[in-house]
Amino acid sequence: METLPGALAALAASAQFVTWYAYPSATRPGKTDKVPTLWHSGAPCNAHDAANWTDAATAIATQHLADRGYGSGVGFVFTDADPFFCADVDGAHDGSAWSPLALELVARFPGAAVEVSHSGRGLHII
Repeated sequence: METLPGALAALAASAQFVTWYAYPSATRPGKTDKVPTLWHSGAPCNAHDAANWTDAATAIATQHLADRGYGSGVGFVFTDADPFFCADVDGAHDGSAWSPLALELVARFPGAAVEVSHSGRGLHII
């Protein structure tokens, strides 16, 4: 990612971003797990500690520091104080089509940002 997608532009007003890296899951064969990282070093961190957050542009520019060869990226940390929410729909794609539930949820939130999860099988509705 080189810029925050336009549909997520409202999140950019909050400096609540972390970077992350993916690695092969020890408990879920064929899947990856994600670890939040410090934007300035790529070292693992607690994503719920606000001291580890940064702005969107900085997270995007430094996400490569987190990469361990299985992918890296940028995440937004949602808090109770945010006017946003994220519906995380796991296992919503069977390899050929989105599930009826996933399609219904997307339809219920017109204007929401929708992204495909790192696995390619889920959706995030923001």
